[in-house]
Amino acid sequence: MNKKTIFHIGILTVIASALFFGLSAIHPSAPPRGETPKEHAEDTATISMTIAGLYDHMPVSITPGETVIDTLRSLDADDPNIRLVTKEYPGLGILVLAMAGKVNGTNDNYWQYEVNGTMPQIGADTFELRNGDTVEWFFRPSEF
Repeated sequence: MNKKTIFHIGILTVIASALFFGLSAIHPSAPPRGETPKEHAEDTATISMTIAGLYDHMPVSITPGETVIDTLRSLDADDPNIRLVTKEYPGLGILVLAMAGKVNGTNDNYWQYEVNGTMPQIGADTFELRNGDTVEWFFRPSEF
């Protein structure tokens, strides 16, 4: 066979495959006009967020597996009152240095967080949230 014949057979094979699979392999079906795709329950979740002086048990939509710091950064991007300042410490993670004008070390107070009433022993950049979690950020003297 010459190259031209092989090329034509290849083109015909692609066209036949596209017709056989109903073109769905090339373009996934979209919802009818005016409708939006339904979200899967596992695609989104809701947590309750409290930030001292800003929010009190505010419902926040998250993606499961999102970390506490991811959620805080998303809120900061949408709310200019948060004014989040963080710093990454190699080997330790990301520390919140300031929020809402309250800076760590002021009167020996520091930003700390709890999830479901317990202070995690890992940084906010590694704690993954789940649907229904309650996150509280408070500014007070450190227990450590």
